[in-house]
Amino acid sequence: MPGIHPDPTTTFHQIQVQPEKSSTGKILLLIGVAVFVLGIVLGISGFTSVEDDPEVWVSEVQSDIDDAIIWRGTGEINESISLDPKKGYGVAISQDSEIFNISISEANLSVFRAEECKDSNLDDTVEDCKDYVHYSIGQIKNASDVKLFFNSTGEVVIVDNLVFFKGLESTVWELAGSSLLLAFVGGGCSLCLGLTLLAVGAFINFKN
Repeated sequence: MPGIHPDPTTTFHQIQVQPEKSSTGKILLLIGVAVFVLGIVLGISGFTSVEDDPEVWVSEVQSDIDDAIIWRGTGEINESISLDPKKGYGVAISQDSEIFNISISEANLSVFRAEECKDSNLDDTVEDCKDYVHYSIGQIKNASDVKLFFNSTGEVVIVDNLVFFKGLESTVWELAGSSLLLAFVGGGCSLCLGLTLLAVGAFINFKN
């Protein structure tokens, strides 16, 4: 019979077309990575939120300072006050003000130590000598019956250091607690979801 006759000894091999792997697993892996990274970012932002928002910090600390003020005066001052000799007291004056001929004494002995205002933390964005209502000019220690004498162009305040530091401690814990809550809730949930998506995506890829 005319035509092409295949060699009966020739073996024909069937070519099998492999189905294309599902892209679902790859998509889940990508989403998982993205959510996981988001969790890390949220966690870090939770710990740094206070430093990134100095207005919140200044507002809270200013409230602590106000609560600790035991005396205020402006202009020509010549009066006596009673203090707790077991405590220390800070003396501060309002911004853009000056004080002249300051004398804080007990039994004609000075109990006031003048100090230049210094920033307590050079690494943050808050300037202690500029951002608060008053800036520090010195300290009073070991005094009970004190005589104040000075002339100022702005308000002078005396702050109970113990009351202030207790308030500051509470403020630090409160702000840190809010940051930790954001870190654990926002960051933690995202990390868990990201890990779950990564596991599901890896499983689908392995199965296919």
